[in-house]
Amino acid sequence: MDGEIVKTFCAKVEEVHSADDYILLVNLGVDGLFKRVRARLFGVDTPNAYKAAPDTEAGALRDECKAALAGRCLIELISEGKGGWIVRMYTQESDTVRVCINEVLRERGYVYTPTRRGGV
Repeated sequence: MDGEIVKTFCAKVEEVHSADDYILLVNLGVDGLFKRVRARLFGVDTPNAYKAAPDTEAGALRDECKAALAGRCLIELISEGKGGWIVRMYTQESDTVRVCINEVLRERGYVYTPTRRGGV
């Protein structure tokens, strides 16, 4: 993303549907304006955990991400559309250390690989 302007926002995690699917309350940084958005993690694909029990892979992963984010996060907006925002999400471990949730999940094998449709 060299030379690209990246929009960064502070957000509160309101709901965790799956480890890659969130409902956020985003601080737009202007006059106390907030926006409630659905956000998906860029480059990540985890099992659907919307109603999964905590003892399943999907439920455990969802709960682990929920605990790691502790309700607050920093996001980088990749794209936005009708279905929500595509983001990179970070926890703030300290004043100088941020952990990218996207990279943690990708390193564990939860990588989104788009499939081509229509022949080639």
